[in-house]
Amino acid sequence: MPAWIGSNVELPILKCSELEILTAKGPAAEPGDDALQRNAIWWVRCQTALAGVAKSAGAWAEFLEEPDQADEIYTRVLQNIERRYVLGYYPTNRTRDGKRRTVSVEVRNHPEYNVVGRKSYLAPEE
Repeated sequence: MPAWIGSNVELPILKCSELEILTAKGPAAEPGDDALQRNAIWWVRCQTALAGVAKSAGAWAEFLEEPDQADEIYTRVLQNIERRYVLGYYPTNRTRDGKRRTVSVEVRNHPEYNVVGRKSYLAPEE
């Protein structure tokens, strides 16, 4: 697993054989219940992995389940982009040891604000 993902995120190993929608009858055939179940499990594993990667990067993930949810999800995405700030950070610990360092950001005198961002970073190595 790449180091930037973080040790608390477990990515599933996905195999092409787990995504079996069609039966041996060909593309026009209806999938059997077991194939639908395997496909559903595969997609849940993919979404869980994506949500884990997003969280470790200080982001979030949303998944469209019904077409009528698109407007609501896209509205949230655009609102999130409009409210984004970029902060610069110069660490006081300048040791180049490749270790994970924690970062905390909060807005003074506004405990009601929710800051979403990375919780840690890897120090560079020499």
